[in-house]
Amino acid sequence: MANRRLHNWTSGDRLSAQNLGAGVPSVNEVLRMFPWVLDKLRQVDPFVAQLERIESSIFPGKITGTTGVATNQWTYNITEQRKTAQGYGGWSDLNGGRVVVARNTIENMNTGSGIEGNGVDHDGSAFTSTNFQMMPAPAGVIVFVHQLNFTPSDAPPLPTDPPLSPESEYWFEYENADDGTCSE
Repeated sequence: MANRRLHNWTSGDRLSAQNLGAGVPSVNEVLRMFPWVLDKLRQVDPFVAQLERIESSIFPGKITGTTGVATNQWTYNITEQRKTAQGYGGWSDLNGGRVVVARNTIENMNTGSGIEGNGVDHDGSAFTSTNFQMMPAPAGVIVFVHQLNFTPSDAPPLPTDPPLSPESEYWFEYENADDGTCSE
């Protein structure tokens, strides 16, 4: 009876224990109705909608180019990808997907002196050869890109009227390689 009642609901109905009655639909029935059930969950639990926003802000992307912006820091051109086959390989550009400029969290602390984000001290005593350089993440690498919102530090304290929209930027994580030759 509960299953029949669930199938007859419309988008204006509210999900509640009273509407469900004593019966509980099977997992297969819920999966068949998943788009509808998810819509109902969005109505009664704003957390579900928030989780969907979080999930959509993370996507696989392929690095297609780099631009140096500071010592051992780059910005990266990234094209959203889709997985088309199992295992290694099988990635392709998502038709209509995002094309963004992103930064690497590992490079955030890089200054060119002392220990860099990848754990290497380029100007330390263990690195006597001066022809080693930190390299950007190479073109073709697939990374998971996170869209992060932030509110500029000079923004007025919240709440504002009208509400202040956060700004977005894109970040990923990739351990930079060091390249060069040893004299030994």
